[in-house]
Amino acid sequence: MGVLSLPAGVVRWLISLGVVKERVDLGQAEQGTEQSVQLSQRTKQQLMGGSMIAEAIAAVLDRAGVTPSPSLRSAISSSGNAKNPSVRWKVVAEALSEHLDVTLDETICQDLAAEKDESLAVELLLEVYTVLRAYQQQHSKRTDRGKSIERKREG
Repeated sequence: MGVLSLPAGVVRWLISLGVVKERVDLGQAEQGTEQSVQLSQRTKQQLMGGSMIAEAIAAVLDRAGVTPSPSLRSAISSSGNAKNPSVRWKVVAEALSEHLDVTLDETICQDLAAEKDESLAVELLLEVYTVLRAYQQQHSKRTDRGKSIERKREG
């Protein structure tokens, strides 16, 4: 397996969620650019194994005050030690469907479990990133509105 590179913005987001826990050299990647950042073999294994996506979903839900489903908690806890990658990706797919209306069919799960083509896992991560960022923005707007209504009532 080669080196894994992701857009700097995605890497910053994963770091802010606590999903990427190791030091990452963002180097020359400026805030507004989408330059690629190389990640370690360990981080690549997190992505290829499904735990990175499951942890990102759980972190966003947690920040939104939503309790992750049992299947999502299972995806996080089993992704690191499940012997069968096919089962692991099915659990991640179930969590994606349950929380984000993102559906992975059986063939995609099998392809992800085969861990032959990292581009499929990267593509899925970028899709999940887009959906979760929209979810975060939508939820933060609701929270902000709720706070302003509370302030008006107090005043």
